[in-house]
Amino acid sequence: MATSLVKHAKLFCRLHTEIYSSNVIFESIKPLRKICHNYPCPVSVNQTLAIRKFSSHAKLEHGEEPVLRPSWKLMGAVCLERPPIVATEMNAIEQNYKDMVQSLEFENSVLSDHEIQLKSERQKMEQKQRGEIDEDEDSGNLLTAQDIEDLAAEELNKFTTANITTEADKIGDKSTSHRKLSENLILLIRKDVGKQKVWMLPHMEHVEGESLRQTAERAALQVGSGAKVTFFGNAPIGFYKYKFPKEVKVQTGAIGAKVFFFRAKVLQGQVSIHKEAVDEHVWVSKEEMKDYLVPAYLESLLKFIRTLLAAMHYNENCGRMVNLW
Repeated sequence: MATSLVKHAKLFCRLHTEIYSSNVIFESIKPLRKICHNYPCPVSVNQTLAIRKFSSHAKLEHGEEPVLRPSWKLMGAVCLERPPIVATEMNAIEQNYKDMVQSLEFENSVLSDHEIQLKSERQKMEQKQRGEIDEDEDSGNLLTAQDIEDLAAEELNKFTTANITTEADKIGDKSTSHRKLSENLILLIRKDVGKQKVWMLPHMEHVEGESLRQTAERAALQVGSGAKVTFFGNAPIGFYKYKFPKEVKVQTGAIGAKVFFFRAKVLQGQVSIHKEAVDEHVWVSKEEMKDYLVPAYLESLLKFIRTLLAAMHYNENCGRMVNLW
């Protein structure tokens, strides 16, 4: 009797590994329930609840040793974004709209103080040329509006814009965030999963007593420092689940990991990666992600990444500052 109870108690522990369905186990314990008169669970309850109570009864009344049910590890991951530093080039539609708005503003605008002064001085110059005004009149104005324009034009000619193509772009270095200045970049790290090295977002295992967001914040603090980072909201914006290789399952006693993604953005400074915590890392654009992430992981990210990249403005009431130092 006790041996059969132990057997079925162990079968219950495999319910969530999809080895045996609840229907199969429920039907198999029916004859044992009739033999075991002390079993308190009625037939009318939910199948899973009935099996759970029967397993507990087998342990308490018949000396069944506890069998650990396979579980999942909870992970908090941070999708750390470096926003664009320079404006992106406008497409044809955007350029046409800009030209139209500037034309309307010019048509509806009024003269500025400088333009009024320039117009007044030109009229006086014409009057002087016709002899209507004395040459020495208004000689106290040492700097005219035209002089100001000439000085401004000379200063503008000295100014040269910086090249948005950085040295990292030229040599193809993706380990720095100082590249692709007009695009959003996201930090990926390479981690060991069993015998494989897999690219993924920075993440850490959840610790009892902390929220998943706090877990993601720990992951951000572990991989880098030197920048101010803000997290958006307390709820995850994405989710991914994967199973561990066989050797990892044996070591950890877990089926796999359930990863919850949290969005964060660099507000100030440049993240300095901790070499002792991260072997390899890259800052990649959305288009470059497919070269690093496995398809299933990438698909989970793309479910929210489009919205993430479109939300460019930081709402101070929604985020909390985290100093990476």
